Amino acid sequence: MAARAISSSRLRNGAGSSSPSPTRPGSSRAAFSTGPTCHITSKAGRAGFGIWFDHVARITEEFGIWREVYAVPTDRFETLFSTRNPTGAAMLGQPFGETVREHNYWGGMRDRILASTSDTFKNEITASRDGAYSGNSRGKRITISLGGNICLIRSGQDWRHCDEAEFNNYSDEVVPHLTAGMAFLRDNPVETGCLSCRLMDEVSLDGKPANQTFGLAAFVSMTHLEDWAKNHPTHLRIFNSFLEMVQRRREPPKLRLWHEVLVTDQDGSTCEYVNCHPLTGFLPYNLWAP
Repeated sequence: MAARAISSSRLRNGAGSSSPSPTRPGSSRAAFSTGPTCHITSKAGRAGFGIWFDHVARITEEFGIWREVYAVPTDRFETLFSTRNPTGAAMLGQPFGETVREHNYWGGMRDRILASTSDTFKNEITASRDGAYSGNSRGKRITISLGGNICLIRSGQDWRHCDEAEFNNYSDEVVPHLTAGMAFLRDNPVETGCLSCRLMDEVSLDGKPANQTFGLAAFVSMTHLEDWAKNHPTHLRIFNSFLEMVQRRREPPKLRLWHEVLVTDQDGSTCEYVNCHPLTGFLPYNLWAP
């Protein structure tokens, strides 16, 4: 069985803008399915989203749109939750079992991915933008087929059930470090090996704040993600500020945390950018030919 994740977004092309916003890029949708097909990306069905996305008018509008589809075998995927409240791909899987043993140590993420027993997920590409396409991507529809062993993480935060004191502590003590860490990854691809990073505010269908966020980041390899998480000050500040907040509480936190991690295989992961800023997603890198 394969798991398929879709991230699609819209970004307004502001005049003079040098890069996409680090936080809310217009609007975003994420969808998941199991099996080799997915309705949202089906061109055969020509229904709804597909007709709108493929229409020639999309390349002349004032905003850019993109979709990134990651299709991987389930043995190259793992997800972890702080509570028994599934979201994302976990909504498609089996009910929660017992507490996972591969947790609470550096390297646990890799150990939870079954394919790691026979694959080191090594990758030869770099996050350098030297030699990358430097032309204007606006007014164009560009498709990138990703190769294997790019590591994607989606890490979520849900404070809908926090009391006022916990929410204030989280927003004052943890969120500033989270925001700074995501911005650092976005702005320093060579140092971190992070090809793309977005910190997203979730909203309801009518546009109201959902009191949830998630960071979505793609790394050259799992090793690059592990190195940043274990060793870099920007992540350690996030990690330690959360632990300090929890240790001061007299009861378990109501803040819900979770993440999803996948490692691409050689085929199946495709990104499509329409009328986008040239620094959007994977566009800045030498992964495609004009």
